[in-house]
Amino acid sequence: FNHIYSKERNGKLLAPHKKLSGHLHNITCLKFWPDGSLLLSGSVDSKLILWDPYTGECKQIFTLYHPLPKYIFNMQVLNFDINPYGTAIVCLYDTPRWRKSENCQDTASISLWDPLKAKEDLTLMTNEEQSVINTKPESTVFLVRESMCRTCEFMGETNIIGVPSFTDSQVQLIQANLAVPTLKHFCRLTIRKIVSEPQEVLSLPLPHVLLSFLSYRTM
Repeated sequence: FNHIYSKERNGKLLAPHKKLSGHLHNITCLKFWPDGSLLLSGSVDSKLILWDPYTGECKQIFTLYHPLPKYIFNMQVLNFDINPYGTAIVCLYDTPRWRKSENCQDTASISLWDPLKAKEDLTLMTNEEQSVINTKPESTVFLVRESMCRTCEFMGETNIIGVPSFTDSQVQLIQANLAVPTLKHFCRLTIRKIVSEPQEVLSLPLPHVLLSFLSYRTM
């Protein structure tokens, strides 16, 4: 579970008002979208889930496997990062300990995801709720076997990804091919940084199509 708290402006932290349920194992990492409107979580269950933290809606699931495993997970999410424009997600995966042999070293890999991919490139998963699932990363890179990696990060506003090693005091730098953000996407980031609450967004005197875009109903 992810528990969402609210805070009074210049005041105290309030009791949790939203519980996000969707992962099947321990949650390893959390990060808010660059404009603060969405929340991304990663788990040992090999999934990344993109949430609307205000409504609790699951916007999108990123995973290397479909149908989704429920008990035995082939890979686990160790860490991820979102680029400053919200147009790319880099995720660090690793084989769980219980699936490794005694002689198997760490075999981590990173995958690059496009959260703004067109709907026709995604799959609609029907279970208790309908969720959009993305099973096709833009690219995947396997890291040096001798290194033990536990985190990854975009280097500022560049398309370079840094992956530090915990075993040899080195950093692997990987160049990613990222899409150029559109002007309307920049406008959305700017507006949502100012107007964070979905109710405030929907009350803006704008056409329905624009409100749907601003509220991330269409990515």
